[in-house]
Amino acid sequence: MVRGLASVETKIAEPLMGGMPVPFCYVIFEVADQGDLRKMLHRTSDVDLAFKFKILHEVAVGLNQLHKNRIAHQDLKPSNVGVFQSDSASAKILDLGRATSLDFSALHDTLACPGDSGYAPPEQLYGYTTNSFVDRRASGDLFQLGSLLSFLFFWQTAICEVLGRVPQEFWPQNWSGKYEDVLPYIQEAFAQWLEEVEPQIPEWCRREVLEILCQACDPDPLRRGDPKARMQRPTSIGMDRFVGRLNNLARRAEVAVRLAGAKKN
Repeated sequence: MVRGLASVETKIAEPLMGGMPVPFCYVIFEVADQGDLRKMLHRTSDVDLAFKFKILHEVAVGLNQLHKNRIAHQDLKPSNVGVFQSDSASAKILDLGRATSLDFSALHDTLACPGDSGYAPPEQLYGYTTNSFVDRRASGDLFQLGSLLSFLFFWQTAICEVLGRVPQEFWPQNWSGKYEDVLPYIQEAFAQWLEEVEPQIPEWCRREVLEILCQACDPDPLRRGDPKARMQRPTSIGMDRFVGRLNNLARRAEVAVRLAGAKKN
């Protein structure tokens, strides 16, 4: 069973159409015994930091696996994250219906915003695209990972938080100019959001969480990602570095949760 990415089984069915068998392919995902993350959080929002960082780490592992195989998911959100308690994985990415590959084209490749607009990076909502697979697709996955972090910590997506601080005349539906021209207003709103949420983050992980949000959700897709990875290799956003950082935070969170429990007792 693959860590971070749900196992799939490809089948070929031959239903009858006009008396003749017509083959088509479909994919079966393993069943998440706790349902998807959205449903689980509807049942209970009382989840600790150790669980949140564990979820984020496993999702980052799944994205890293996809990116190493030249695939972008493009629709990462709570309902596409399965929660598993029957093994050590904790969470896995589901639903590749909007995925794209550097090697094979898909029908939705021409869409600026191929996934859920509520989790999309801002450039997609403004119709801005680049020819680079990394800047156009892989960095979009990273933004959605940062948005998942935002949802788990603040119960709101990154794009909603940022656009909510942008003057209405610069909202995507009201803007007809270039993305480069509206970008400074989005960056200002982004900086304001980070400043406002800073006090809500536990002090022991505040610097690291803000750094991840700053790099993963940067409104400029050409800068999004780990700066050192970008500098060393322009075709990399450094997803493996985010995997390592989230793993470290997950381990530290386990200790913090145990210490907090000990103090209560």
